[in-house]
Amino acid sequence: MPLKNYHMLKAKMLDYLPQKRDSEGNEHTEILLEAQGEKYRAALNIFSSVAPHELLMRLEPALNCPKSVTLSEFSEGLYDLGNAYSDLAVDYIEDHLVARDTMRVTPVYGPRGIVAQISHALEVLLKNKHLHLYAFGEAWGPHKNLRSSPWKDEDAYFHFKPEQGIHCLHLNQGQEGRFAKDNGRYQDGLLLFENADLKTCTAAFFAFQAQSWNNDQAGNPLLVTRK
Repeated sequence: MPLKNYHMLKAKMLDYLPQKRDSEGNEHTEILLEAQGEKYRAALNIFSSVAPHELLMRLEPALNCPKSVTLSEFSEGLYDLGNAYSDLAVDYIEDHLVARDTMRVTPVYGPRGIVAQISHALEVLLKNKHLHLYAFGEAWGPHKNLRSSPWKDEDAYFHFKPEQGIHCLHLNQGQEGRFAKDNGRYQDGLLLFENADLKTCTAAFFAFQAQSWNNDQAGNPLLVTRK
């Protein structure tokens, strides 16, 4: 079954927490965003709760993709990529956006770790308030019945009300076991950091090492690995 609420959020940066661990042992960079006066939290996985733990990551300083050009025309807010705006839906593999062998196993810390690289990109947005972050993933919250995961009245990290945001900002296909329920095509997560020229974006791609890149049209692995 694919993601329930695949959306794109266009918003401006307010704050971030480089590394936080949730109740299930997942580590994230938590990002506070604002769109049209409403606050949202983007939860970016930076370490897997299951082995192999370190994520695959690739940064593209200027994504060569028509979608990144047209995004500047959109107002701030949430956009439903499963329906009205399905032409903006992302598939790493079908769109030839990134190949697995061009991604690198990236530790959480260190000068080239996920925290350092993402923090640098976020700091650019913090210093340039006119620039936007585009987050592609699964939305949650009380609006539009976005109940892809339980939400509370107040955000646990930034304490705004009501809690709402976006997660699954990584490859969302080729998974096995308890994560296989999220498999689907044209529903991959992505972060786009608007560049100063307002015409290009720095793209951040993420995937878990255990995910398959050889999948059927439902996003399920064609070759199931056995241990």
